[in-house]
Amino acid sequence: MKYSNSIRAVVLASVATGVHSAYAENVLEEVLVTAERRVESMQDTPIAITALTSDSIEKRGISNADDMFASMPGMGGYSAPGSRGITSLSIRGISGGSPANISLDPAVGMYVDGVYVGKMVGSALDLAQIERIEVLRGPQGTLYGRNSTAGAMNIISRKPLEEFAVDITAGLGNYGLRTLKTNIDFDALGEIGEGAGKLTTAVSFMTKDRDGFYDNYSSGEDFDSLDRQAWRAALRWQPTESVTVDYVYDHSELDEVNTLQKVVGFTEGPSLGGNRLDFLRFAQTTAGQLAMAPGADPRINSRWLPSIQKTIDAYEQVLANGEGRPDGGAAEATPTTQSEVDGHAITAEWQLGDQGVLGDVTIKSITAQRETETYVAGELDDIDSSLDANGVGAYNDGLHGVLLQYYGGSNGAAFPGVDALWDAIDQQGAGHSMQDTLSEYEQLSQEFQFIGATEQLDYVLGLFWFEDESNYH
Repeated sequence: MKYSNSIRAVVLASVATGVHSAYAENVLEEVLVTAERRVESMQDTPIAITALTSDSIEKRGISNADDMFASMPGMGGYSAPGSRGITSLSIRGISGGSPANISLDPAVGMYVDGVYVGKMVGSALDLAQIERIEVLRGPQGTLYGRNSTAGAMNIISRKPLEEFAVDITAGLGNYGLRTLKTNIDFDALGEIGEGAGKLTTAVSFMTKDRDGFYDNYSSGEDFDSLDRQAWRAALRWQPTESVTVDYVYDHSELDEVNTLQKVVGFTEGPSLGGNRLDFLRFAQTTAGQLAMAPGADPRINSRWLPSIQKTIDAYEQVLANGEGRPDGGAAEATPTTQSEVDGHAITAEWQLGDQGVLGDVTIKSITAQRETETYVAGELDDIDSSLDANGVGAYNDGLHGVLLQYYGGSNGAAFPGVDALWDAIDQQGAGHSMQDTLSEYEQLSQEFQFIGATEQLDYVLGLFWFEDESNYH
């Protein structure tokens, strides 16, 4: 159970107050949405939609995609266990698979202020002053295009205020949790329709740190820690009443220890009926016989035999532990994730007004670019494979199989091939499941919208171009 307390401070250049009668008539709040690319009441939108206003978002403590799983009907998801800051969303049970695999496209289209986010990586969403969240359930390919088989989610951020304001939220919790989120709005410059027009700006900064939840019995750091920072800048330029240009830059980075992954059983091996423990016991008996052969390599007795026993002990302990929730695990090569995300977005809107038979017309352009780099390294199991001063450890059973093949072929004698194998064990260790990957992703998008409304018809015309490139090492 995690407990946290937060302190929030708000400073405004001017504060307007009003007194409302205790007997004022209660009016149902009208929720405006943009699910159909135009501002309209949610009650008038012919789509299965759930919308949360800023008040609902604050009351439910929603600050990122993970927080929405328990707040939206028909919506679920999870964070990738083998890395950090990567989220998979599902609607009505339809998911796009592992979010850590950059070659897979999601089934839920994610949009932030109208910009399609190709991969859910990074913590920039922790920063945004969220004004509204819209979840559209069911296929949305007509208006949202690719990767919206299950639905789409729109996150609409608050635009910069016209007066100076500072909003600071700080939090403390157990496991050393420390959070700080700061949003600063600056006074507007200029006036609409005069000179260069009016410019409003806002900047945000967020930091979140927490110690690990699970103990690491080896020399590495504890599992499931938090260490992430992000910042965001938003500018709004209004040269005239009919033209608005918004620019947003966001950057996020994290350097965290991954979630503890626990071994609960073993798949079948390549020999002796597939039972890995039976194979290890066979290797132990054979190694003992090879150690007594004339001219046998002394490392069989000093390193290999005790390492086989350590592996047997480790595997038996895994089976004895079962599937219960552990207090910790062992990973001498601590599994970590390092990630950086940068994004730029420019949205320009021109309200043309009444254009005769075309009705009231608005033209909108959305240009965006995002880059992501994620490095994941470390062990993916909780079996302690560290080597002692004599080079003895719980080697993976595949390595024992190679040693059995080498020594069996030489009747226990040393030769250059087995010498090279021992050198590799000394240099790289003998872990069971290791990860060392670098993912790079970049996306570019351009969208044009032609939105019109007459007395008889509401219509949307659009053109969308999207290009992305990924590299996985």
